[in-house]
Amino acid sequence: MSVAAKEYRYQARFPAKDRPSLEEASQDTGRSINQLIVQCVHKALPEVRAALKADNGRVTNVDPLPDAALKRIYSAPERDEAGTRRFVAAQSMRGED
Repeated sequence: MSVAAKEYRYQARFPAKDRPSLEEASQDTGRSINQLIVQCVHKALPEVRAALKADNGRVTNVDPLPDAALKRIYSAPERDEAGTRRFVAAQSMRGED
């Protein structure tokens, strides 16, 4: 009993320059272009996933602030207490606009 392969319904867009390679591989292997693409995805997906999930390190080249500077900045009281009170009073208490 033969089991039909699942039909994938995702439209793929390839650069025109890749079409001859796909057609040649299709003729060489006797497989359809769709079957070739499915096999390429199955074989390459683990490597692609690993490459995309890789930690690329820091996003910025600015050195982080020293702990002493952070402590000094965040332990200082707000200087605009009246403005802060007005801002808080203007906010909705129940999430309504």
